[in-house]
Amino acid sequence: DDLKMLNPNLLSDEQKEEIKLKFEILKNRKIFPILEELKLEDRKDFDIAVLTAFGIVKYKEQIEKTLKSLYEMRMNVRTEMKK
Repeated sequence: DDLKMLNPNLLSDEQKEEIKLKFEILKNRKIFPILEELKLEDRKDFDIAVLTAFGIVKYKEQIEKTLKSLYEMRMNVRTEMKK
C-alpha cells in the first residue's frame, strides 16, 4: 500500500485550532516515555482531536496497538544489540 500522510490543508480552521489548543497543553509539560504517555488524559485528548479531525478516530485502538508493538520491537532490537 501507499504511505498515507495527514494533510492539514484538509482541516477546517476550527479543527486546526482545536488541535493547537490540545497540543499547547502537551507542549507545556514534561513528555513521558511512549507507553506512559499513551495513558495520560491530556495525550488521549490530543490524539482524539487529531484522529477525529481527520475522520479516523475509529482506528485509534489499532493505531495505538501498532505503535506499542513497534516500540516493543525497537526495544528488543536495542537490547539484543547491547549483548
